[in-house]
Amino acid sequence: MEHKVVDHLFRHHYGKMVAILTRFFGLSYIETIEDAVQDTFIKAASQWRTKIPDNPEGWLNRVAKNRTIDILRSIQAEKNRNLSITTGASSLQIEELFLDHEVADSQLRMIFVACHPSLHPSEQIAFALKTISGFSIKEIAAALLTKEETIAKRLLRARKTIQDKNIQFQYPSPETVQERMARVMEVIYLTFNEGFHSTNKERLIKEDLCGEAIRLCQLLLKKEQFRSGSLYALFALLCFHMSRLESKVSSDNQIVNLRYQDRTKWYFPLIKMGNSAMLKATEYEDTSVYHYEAAIASEHLNAKTFKDTNWK
Repeated sequence: MEHKVVDHLFRHHYGKMVAILTRFFGLSYIETIEDAVQDTFIKAASQWRTKIPDNPEGWLNRVAKNRTIDILRSIQAEKNRNLSITTGASSLQIEELFLDHEVADSQLRMIFVACHPSLHPSEQIAFALKTISGFSIKEIAAALLTKEETIAKRLLRARKTIQDKNIQFQYPSPETVQERMARVMEVIYLTFNEGFHSTNKERLIKEDLCGEAIRLCQLLLKKEQFRSGSLYALFALLCFHMSRLESKVSSDNQIVNLRYQDRTKWYFPLIKMGNSAMLKATEYEDTSVYHYEAAIASEHLNAKTFKDTNWK
């Protein structure tokens, strides 16, 4: 039971914790922060065997923060400098960053760091999947059909570029937003695909990854400056696909072809959300591949039976 809780929290909170701690300590310590968060989940898996804390998220946040401070203090000690950030105003500030609206803001900043033009496109995707969505190197390699060694090198190069170019933990300038958004949407699309067409033979669908992609889309749509027809169309597409999840896998863990899916299991509130997003998408001038994919997915959902699909 405790492993399921830890796995669930890892998927949903790893990226949040990394983003918050990075916002406080700085991008130059991103690798240290990731190690500290990873250590925290390992500690949780060990300590929660007998009893799960009343507030698991609070426990994780506190332990990750303290672990990061410990690591940074040892780094600073080697440089003969004292790092004291456990009390006073700094401590209060970091606690405030764990408020919901600050968490969302930190994650949005991290998305744009991942998609910074100084990073090679292949590095952007690997870094985003690792830092924002908590993918392991093995999972990223499987999702991108690439060797684990290659992914590890891409992550190393991305972190080095962030340090060498002194990339800041902030939003892009207004004139570069849409260019950066193209990469952001691709990362979200890939995240959803790894959940919807999982490479894990034991778990043919990873609902948490699909949900994470939709959550990131919603985060972006809350900010007016990031909205576009393409982003609304992507959100619609994800809603349409997500609505069919329950009918996609049989009781004996086999993928069910669309032709044979039980359409009564389709989740219509998500279809409704998708339709609403598609309407919003038409209010913008831009078009993209997401518009076409969402329109195709919509036709499948509108058909009462497979035979009734408007193939024309």
